[in-house]
Amino acid sequence: MSEYIIYSINMLTLGDRLKQVRNKRNLTQVALAKLTGIPQQTIHAIENKKAKSTGHLITLAKALHVNPEWLSTGEGEMERWDSEVSSTQEDAPGYASPFSIPVYSITASMGRGRFADSEQVLKIVVLDPATMRDMNLSGGSNGIVAVYADGESMLPTIPPKSIVFVDRNQRDLRDGVHLVRLEEMIYVKRLQRLPNHKVKVISDNSIYEPFEVDLKNGDDFEILGKVLRVWIERTF
Repeated sequence: MSEYIIYSINMLTLGDRLKQVRNKRNLTQVALAKLTGIPQQTIHAIENKKAKSTGHLITLAKALHVNPEWLSTGEGEMERWDSEVSSTQEDAPGYASPFSIPVYSITASMGRGRFADSEQVLKIVVLDPATMRDMNLSGGSNGIVAVYADGESMLPTIPPKSIVFVDRNQRDLRDGVHLVRLEEMIYVKRLQRLPNHKVKVISDNSIYEPFEVDLKNGDDFEILGKVLRVWIERTF
């Protein structure tokens, strides 16, 4: 069975760990800012605990060559997993070790605003290599994020308070379940492509009526990514 592990972020020690590993790499805040593209003021705020969370966690972990799980929670080994494929994991080609996926502080069907990588990270989800292989990712593991999905509109496919894994690389309009933005609201819905540049937005729960979006007339609609998996280990 595929294995999922969730770690909560300890906001009180994130800055301490960032400063520790930055000093270990002999980097100043300015140097780390240039390396990552993150403003030096943001790095300073994180290290001095003025920022209680950060959406730059994965970027910082990659630049500092540390395990994002360790950086966010203090759990696990500090050094990042080796990217080379191990001979003991031949059943999961392309993924040599567990992969960390950020869970953003957005609740689909209740969230407001556009999805941005600067959103706060609430948790780190660690997926085993076999699960990563089963997802059939379009662009590798880069671009995979997770968000909470709440409400009953997608029952029985997606229960309330689930975590859904989204491939941000798959934003083209195809039939299937997607994370979408309509005006200022974010939803997880099933999409069906219609003629004349229209999209049918469907809730799997039949008590919710489907509706259409007219792309040609400028409806404020955006596909944020394709839903790959749900926390209950159901695939689409």
